[in-house]
Amino acid sequence: APETADPIADPLSILTAPDGGTPRDAVNCTNNSVLTIAPGLYAKIRASGNCQLTLESGIYVIAGGGLQVSGNASITGNNVLLYNAGSFFPSPGGTFGSIQLGGTGTFILSPLTTGAYNGVLIFQARDNTKPLSLSGNATGITGTIYAPAAQLTLSGNGELKSSIVVDTLRLTGSAASRLTAGDDDSSETD
Repeated sequence: APETADPIADPLSILTAPDGGTPRDAVNCTNNSVLTIAPGLYAKIRASGNCQLTLESGIYVIAGGGLQVSGNASITGNNVLLYNAGSFFPSPGGTFGSIQLGGTGTFILSPLTTGAYNGVLIFQARDNTKPLSLSGNATGITGTIYAPAAQLTLSGNGELKSSIVVDTLRLTGSAASRLTAGDDDSSETD
């Protein structure tokens, strides 16, 4: 039978949504493209095919369309925050997109190291219940994933080197063997 844990109080409940920043065009990086994007407000960010997408340091607000990486596409971003909001941003609501990092490409994403969002890589709006999915080779991801109203699915060779605050966590494939909780290496069985 699946193991469940009792919910705990939200440790990041005081975190407020970031400002949107500079409005930008939606990103759809395909084929063999190499693309570098700047922080700001995006309707969606997509990378597929053999795209190599680089995020410059800063805050990325994605309003309504989510972030999807698939195929052999790769994404790199050091010192970034991804805020996944609804299409009515900065107001709550609207349509919501999910965060899906999968495929066979590489994922190297690290969080901001200063300011209010220090250590947070992904902040999904509290009214966004769309699930997050890390699969394939999603192994180079560090920083806190904060999606208090959503399910996080970790599958395939997906590996987290981070803290998570989610509504539910689903582990499949070899992902479960790579997840540790806290600093205690011991395990208990009932």
